[in-house]
Amino acid sequence: MDGIKDKILKTVKQKKIKITEFANGIGMSRAAIYNLTDETIKYSTIKKIANYLDVPVSDFINDDAKTKIKTGVSKQKKESAKQLTKLLNKLASVHSEFRKEFKKINR
Repeated sequence: MDGIKDKILKTVKQKKIKITEFANGIGMSRAAIYNLTDETIKYSTIKKIANYLDVPVSDFINDDAKTKIKTGVSKQKKESAKQLTKLLNKLASVHSEFRKEFKKINR
């Protein structure tokens, strides 16, 4: 079964649009288009592509793809949450050190 990127590229080819023209038309680089995956592509990107190609979004998405998109978003949110937690912990540590130094100076 074709993934979303495969379906998009197939439609681009059927419409005889050059990849560079397509990429420019949707505001992406050629590399970004070739790096699309079902897990990382955003629905808003699929919608923009469908609008540009004048086809329904359903040409690219089936129930399987919807699940992959949601899963990809969930993974991204979890990773972002981990990074945010690390940053907050680091900030708390720096804040604690700052308070200690501030107390020493003001004695």
